[in-house]
Amino acid sequence: METTSRRLVALDLDDTLAPIAKPASEKAVSLLKNLLSRGDAIALCSGKPLYYLTGFARQLGLEDIYLIGENGATLQHGVALPPVERYVLAEEKEAIRLLKKRKEELESLIPGLYFQPNDCGLTPFPTRKEDYEAILAFDDAHPIPGVKRYRQCDSIDFAPVDVDKGKALVFLAEKLGIPLNRVYAIGNAENDAPMLQVAGTAIKVGHDPLLKAAETFDTVEDALSSILRR
Repeated sequence: METTSRRLVALDLDDTLAPIAKPASEKAVSLLKNLLSRGDAIALCSGKPLYYLTGFARQLGLEDIYLIGENGATLQHGVALPPVERYVLAEEKEAIRLLKKRKEELESLIPGLYFQPNDCGLTPFPTRKEDYEAILAFDDAHPIPGVKRYRQCDSIDFAPVDVDKGKALVFLAEKLGIPLNRVYAIGNAENDAPMLQVAGTAIKVGHDPLLKAAETFDTVEDALSSILRR
């Protein structure tokens, strides 16, 4: 049954909730806890895998939180291990198989290349600009059917086409009985666009001209404060 008072607030992690490889601010954490105390649901949505998001949320003291990992491929409730609930939303098995093969190809192309330990997608972290460009060039020359990619500042995400942050957010909202017009999505980059498109209120942090949102704030603290006032 749909509720009319509870809200779902979904946030991107890197360069939205917190700078890359840095903690979230005390003010941002306090604002998130205030939303939780009001009965709202919080979802942390990222290209990072669930194990990474679990540790991040636990360190912030955000236990009753939803985690959407790998750009919408996986979803988890809570930070306990094993989690209260866990879902793998990616169903394109052939795409996942081909991504494992692509990992082997990139390892041969760039020896020593680091890969994020994903369940479904593929995320290489090239440390040199020429390696970053070499990965893009190789993928352009040998595209994988059923796979899309997102360019990040420090990595490249390859994900099955049947998942994205928007589809995962719709799945979670339906599961919680929260209508999409009660969903707030906060992001800053290309891979956040799908969740901004489905949310009742789309909020952009920063000023990426390619990312469309109804509202724009300079900081996540300003965005969360605005939501709390509504």
